[in-house]
Amino acid sequence: MMPAPFLLSLAQQVRAAGLAAQQARAERVRGQITAARSTPAVVRANRLRHALLALLADGRTHTARGLAERMPAHLRAGLSALSGLLQNMRERGWTATDTAPDRRGLRVGQGRAHHYCITLLGREALAEFERTSPLSPTGDH
Repeated sequence: MMPAPFLLSLAQQVRAAGLAAQQARAERVRGQITAARSTPAVVRANRLRHALLALLADGRTHTARGLAERMPAHLRAGLSALSGLLQNMRERGWTATDTAPDRRGLRVGQGRAHHYCITLLGREALAEFERTSPLSPTGDH
């Protein structure tokens, strides 16, 4: 007996759920990027977030200091400012962190070097940044 045409197979249901989740994530990312773009501080923070995501896109883990050293010259910022942005990006789900182990391989306490990597949501945010506001060498256009 043939199933009714309106019933979806399990694979089709999983595929549909995955597409719906991807669209929901993209909408959430788009909303976070486009909200309150008018102030100069938000524009600069978004440029820095874009540059940080672009540096993290290589798939490796990086420390805040390593990222600060690799930032483009026109977007240089202090280590504390970048650390704050990285923390904010982690709260948004764009990056994930791991605390650097000490010499014995044990985790160390707070305040130690965190290693940052990009997440799937971060890759979607990077794609949205690339689509809406590509990095320019001068930062003016």
